[in-house]
Amino acid sequence: MHELFHRTALAALAAAGGLIWVSPWLAGPAWGAPTTLLAQWQFMLGLLGAGLVLALFLPRLRAAAIAAALVSKLAFLAISWRLAAAVDPLALAADTSSVLLLVFAGAVFAREAWQQARWDGMLPLRTEA
Repeated sequence: MHELFHRTALAALAAAGGLIWVSPWLAGPAWGAPTTLLAQWQFMLGLLGAGLVLALFLPRLRAAAIAAALVSKLAFLAISWRLAAAVDPLALAADTSSVLLLVFAGAVFAREAWQQARWDGMLPLRTEA
């Protein structure tokens, strides 16, 4: 059962990385935004998505990549929720689903790290009363 959760979390991480990587092209050009600002936004999201895909192969990078992606996406959703819903609902759906996938993958990997710490003896197996 644990292997199934691990593989599902890896698939969720890959899907979130892909969604984040293609989200600038789903949104289309921003109206009135300077091209340098749009290029920087696309570049940063491309790096964030590439970092998530790279975290598939480097387990030490997973926590930092998931945390950075969650902070970035949640900040974007908090700032532009109403504007994104009115202008481009497809990009809003992609951002929301990527946040949900990242929360799931982060929870599974955090649980695995907690179980590994208990196995290694860094956390007690039972609480002493």
